[in-house]
Amino acid sequence: MLSTYLSMVETEEEKSLVEKLYNTYEQKMYFVAYSVLQNVQDAEDAVHEAFIRIIKNVSAYDFDFSDKTQALVCTIVRRIALDKCTKNVKRQEKEVPFDEKSDTLAFPDTSAAEYGELVQIIGRLPFEEKETLILRYVIGYTAEQTAKLLGVSVETVYKRRKRAIEILKENLF
Repeated sequence: MLSTYLSMVETEEEKSLVEKLYNTYEQKMYFVAYSVLQNVQDAEDAVHEAFIRIIKNVSAYDFDFSDKTQALVCTIVRRIALDKCTKNVKRQEKEVPFDEKSDTLAFPDTSAAEYGELVQIIGRLPFEEKETLILRYVIGYTAEQTAKLLGVSVETVYKRRKRAIEILKENLF
């Protein structure tokens, strides 16, 4: 795969940068994509699509290989994975719990049709709320990790989660 990406850039400097990005972040990007999609092929596709997007815009980014660079590439692949996830209503049924005290989601058992409806409702959430829910409850980040990754305060994470839960409750019950 790396050779494909290298063939997409022209200068030696860009080739060196793409190679370093690939060697440094490909596994982390795959982990993020797989955490969202729970499917090997879909996760690989998401990583591939993310690298193509990064390469197409390589000159627009300042890759310093710090935590910011890792957050950027993981955010790109996460957004691609989330897009794939919301389009894939045929995923297997999951139980989604919510308990206000434990900060977990808990919905009653759902049929495949109800699950499809839930996925559609989540897909229609405002981006920030949807992103927060996915990071917190699908990927499993803590509120602090989610806040750091999104570049917001922990209080903002809780507010977004609360707004998302309210929207879900309005549409489901």
